[in-house]
Amino acid sequence: MKVTIKFFILVFGSVILYSCTMWRASNITKVEWLIGTWENKTQGGSIYEVCNKKSGNEFSGMNRQVVQEELSVEKLLQYSHRFTINENNTFSDSTQILWKNLIGDGRIVGIAEKHHSTELSKFTTAFLPVLNKVGFKTFALELGPNSSEILNELVLDSVRLSASIQNLNRKYGAKRASKSPFVFVNRKSNALFMDKAQALGFEFWGLDQEYIYSYEMLLDRINSLASDQTNQELFKEVKGIVNKKLFKSKVKRKPICCWYQSNELINAYFNSVSKDQYVLKIIEDIKISWEIYCKEASGIYASQQRADYMKSNFDSYFTKRQPKKIILKMGNVHLTHDVSPFGVNDLGKHITEKAKAMDWGYINIRFFNPYINGKYKGNKSSLKMFNSIGLKDQWTVVDLRAIRELILNKKLKTSNPYLYEVMNYDILLLAPNDTYDNENNF
Repeated sequence: MKVTIKFFILVFGSVILYSCTMWRASNITKVEWLIGTWENKTQGGSIYEVCNKKSGNEFSGMNRQVVQEELSVEKLLQYSHRFTINENNTFSDSTQILWKNLIGDGRIVGIAEKHHSTELSKFTTAFLPVLNKVGFKTFALELGPNSSEILNELVLDSVRLSASIQNLNRKYGAKRASKSPFVFVNRKSNALFMDKAQALGFEFWGLDQEYIYSYEMLLDRINSLASDQTNQELFKEVKGIVNKKLFKSKVKRKPICCWYQSNELINAYFNSVSKDQYVLKIIEDIKISWEIYCKEASGIYASQQRADYMKSNFDSYFTKRQPKKIILKMGNVHLTHDVSPFGVNDLGKHITEKAKAMDWGYINIRFFNPYINGKYKGNKSSLKMFNSIGLKDQWTVVDLRAIRELILNKKLKTSNPYLYEVMNYDILLLAPNDTYDNENNF
């Protein structure tokens, strides 16, 4: 009897051990999905768990926590430089080297500006020779393509470009700064960089719609280019209408550009001279401009249409001119690497994609002016930290690409709006004490 009991226990134990071993062997593969690196994001950083298979039935694991530093003033200053601009609006040798290094192999450089800054005009004047020395010969601006062709002709025909712009301001504009046939090159401070661009032999590209006060000037251009000069009486009548209404916002309760679109005399004149290729292009550009202005004045969204027009102009110039390197100076929202702050697939996104496809570098420079008329205005901005590193008597530049790299590698963290800025701009530029130029070059 004793023998029987021992045998039963022995057999039963063997069965248990055997079935346990068989379960582990057959089911171990079901948890092999754990193999690899797992990330658990927390407020304090990321926790990484690494699971490896050591042998057939054995796993090993380890975890580590990477604490992400928060973007701070100290971190921005770590990648910053200070410089000044000489009285004759030039860089020192060391500042020239600084900017050459920042630009590197970039073939498209965009100054994402705040319009009418006097200090940015000085910076642009000092910056153009640095770019010119490394092969930049094209200067794209936020004005119409036909207006830019007029500027290119003035470059060749005038001793000083700013004086010629002044003459056109007096002929077609008014003394008030905004009422000029040109835009963003018409203020007194703009004369600095426009004359410098002329001296260095830059060609101008106009990428935007034709400015709302340029139409009388463009009518004269149409008349000068038209091969059919038999409609002079109609031309004079149309020019008189435009001259009389040019600075009005509305006519008969219609937004001025909507009124232009429907004016029978204007359309009759356009139809009479639209046989010439160059004339037809000017008319088409004017009509596109009217359409965009009319929509915006009527509460109809037209920002994407405007951006698409700028992209089309850029591509057209690029194909025809085949430039080696390009500098752009436009409003900051137009030059972001991705979708603009207003949700527009803007020119900057288009250039970013085009440059990547062509293996060209596109570098954009985000401009800030925290000090205005001697007072610090940075506290009014949603980007207070950026503004706070500016100095009243020196320029400050920060390489945001280094900050971006730390964020992408999860060594640094931040949140909007700073994250948007870091991902969409390459260089942060802060001016010393600045003023806004409200005086027309008249």
